[in-house]
Amino acid sequence: MLGLGIGAPTTVFTLVNQLFFVRPAEVMEPHRLVKMYGTHGDRVDRAMEHPDFEYYRRAATSLELAAYSEGGIDAPYSLSPGEYDQLTPGFVSDNYVDVLGTRALISRGFLPEENATPGTHAVLVLSHPFWHRAFASDPDVVGRTLLIADRPYTILGVMPETFAGISPLESPPDVWLPIAMHGDLFADPSDRAWWERMPGRSST
Repeated sequence: MLGLGIGAPTTVFTLVNQLFFVRPAEVMEPHRLVKMYGTHGDRVDRAMEHPDFEYYRRAATSLELAAYSEGGIDAPYSLSPGEYDQLTPGFVSDNYVDVLGTRALISRGFLPEENATPGTHAVLVLSHPFWHRAFASDPDVVGRTLLIADRPYTILGVMPETFAGISPLESPPDVWLPIAMHGDLFADPSDRAWWERMPGRSST
């Protein structure tokens, strides 16, 4: 009973500490970060649609907005023909690392044109753990190809070792891709509702 009594408060403290007091690694000025949600009627805490994000990003004068996905879905990847494993992709806007005040350990992140049109730029940035696991920390990894769901993606860079994004409750992605490539992995590439606006919706 004593063990249970100590264990429960320790678990709660660890969670609260992780959520509110631990500074995300490689993130500058985390106290200035705010999170925005979309709303529709009485529904709150819903993912913001891409057109709304782009509107607010252009119109905002006191905030700099970036977008990212939470909770990845595993996708198959391959380094050699016929050999497959699983990775967790994350999808971000081109200014994601700039807004967080960090930069790639090797090479660079995304350019605006690489996130402007759905399905046109199959590029990615590796997390440091995945770079170590899949590429044995090869310093010449930039420019190599990684097959994800049988589509070749060109590696642009590698993030710092301790960078894991900003969500303390989610496992960090293995790779980051432009939001514009989301449909190529998890939707019909010809269906642009996820990029444009859901049918029947006008605004949030």
